[in-house]
Amino acid sequence: MIRIIYKEYDEKTLSDAREKARFEHRLGRTLLGRLLAEQGLTPVNLSALEDLLDQGIHGKPCLKDRKDLHFNISHCPGLAACAISTEPVGLDVEKIRPFPESVLKKLLTEEERQWLAMGDFPWEEALFRLWTLKESRIKLSGEGLKQDLRSFSCFPDRKKARICSSEPDIFYKQWQPLPGYIMSVCSASPPEDDLLPERVL
Repeated sequence: MIRIIYKEYDEKTLSDAREKARFEHRLGRTLLGRLLAEQGLTPVNLSALEDLLDQGIHGKPCLKDRKDLHFNISHCPGLAACAISTEPVGLDVEKIRPFPESVLKKLLTEEERQWLAMGDFPWEEALFRLWTLKESRIKLSGEGLKQDLRSFSCFPDRKKARICSSEPDIFYKQWQPLPGYIMSVCSASPPEDDLLPERVL
């Protein structure tokens, strides 16, 4: 079981990067609290939620007393999202924007370079489709950028409507939850075919 919810916000109402970061952190935690409430845990406020959290392997946040539940939070300018699952899960959401090409050498495998050259998607959208897949994978393990991003491949196969992966036991799904945004989720078992992120008000 994987469930994903997301909420947009008007980033123009926040004055600086620090304020945006604090707001996105709180918004992500609020979404987590909502998903936990659905599972029978009802934090009264954000500080009560913090009391339920611990750090797992590689420092990835986890629940202290519910080892049967896993979560991951992601946010970017204008959007925050949270996934909850019965097994480890990685989630990433990004706003499509100019992408520093200097990062590409550290990011792409040869297989992914070939996919990118096919031009299935507009350039910046294609880059963020790759980036969110990669990011969701390293968030699944909790290793973050300690893991070499070129140690695995994952990219969308538009014709077959699936995500190709060099790791047979790792599975992905990807969406555009809102125009201008890409969201990817990664898990160690196939997500439900009808899995869709839910927008909350």
